[in-house]
Amino acid sequence: QQNPSIANVQLTQAGSYNVTVSVLGCISPIGITSVVVNPVPTSSFTVTTPICSGQDGTINYSGTGTSAANYNWNFNNANVLSGSGQGPYSVNYPSGGVYTLSLIVDENGCVSTTTTDTVNVFTNPTATFLLSDHDICPNEIVTFNYTGTGTASANYNWTFEGGTPISGTGFGPIDVQYLAPNTYYVNLQVIENNCPSIIINDSVTIHTLPAVAFTASPVIGCAPIDVAFTNQSTGASMFMWNFGDGQISNQADPINTYQPGYFGVQLIDTTAYGCIDSLFIDSLIHVYVAPSASFTVSPDFNTYVELSDALFTFDNNSTNASSYVWYFGD
Repeated sequence: QQNPSIANVQLTQAGSYNVTVSVLGCISPIGITSVVVNPVPTSSFTVTTPICSGQDGTINYSGTGTSAANYNWNFNNANVLSGSGQGPYSVNYPSGGVYTLSLIVDENGCVSTTTTDTVNVFTNPTATFLLSDHDICPNEIVTFNYTGTGTASANYNWTFEGGTPISGTGFGPIDVQYLAPNTYYVNLQVIENNCPSIIINDSVTIHTLPAVAFTASPVIGCAPIDVAFTNQSTGASMFMWNFGDGQISNQADPINTYQPGYFGVQLIDTTAYGCIDSLFIDSLIHVYVAPSASFTVSPDFNTYVELSDALFTFDNNSTNASSYVWYFGD
């Protein structure tokens, strides 16, 4: 038979092969023909992980295909930012989830098997938080409550400018004490599965205490005595006086009437932000019992006597007095 065909010859390696023909025991001379056996490309690839939602990930081809091959990628609805052919590719996924990627490589009519890989795209946590108060006074405490989407296993990177945490860690609640008046910033970034949140900022203002000062006049006298108080405080909007005798007042500059005794006086000032300070002066007011003048005379009043017998005796019956001045009318 002339020009016979040979079918179903499987060659597993690329290269040139010698071909001989044997017909009825007669062996032909060796004939050389070039048979090109192309390798089947592989379709393996790698993905940089983890990938966070909205974050760029890189896909690198690691198979045996050349740049001339046809690469049939399926990135499962990823946003392809750059790359073509065998890559590398830069992609991102707008939302978290598990995505299956696949690749088939076709080169010289030889088609690879399909390689698949799953990519876990993590959702970036949020870093929102609430404060128990934005305006406080020195030495007070602010409680920070995390309200974002991070879990207990996330890393919580708090920055408390000017404050000292006294209790709580992680997502809190965290109690922070502030001492010095000023406005301080608070920052939080949450990292989970190596995916960072955006940094959230807030602030706390520590307001100054009022400066409490006052004078009183007079501070010594006899009962009843009206004492006028002059308020010299600064930074306060509300006042509370305790006069030490059971009487109080919320006037700025009050007057109080005292009966006998020794009295300490306290002034409590409050600012518009509720910051309170006070001043107490012990035994500021000294009030004495007023003297009562009384005397008797012998002979008695309105008694007529001879001039030669005009000798009168005065008996001092006064109380609460330490010195005396007599006026006899003559």
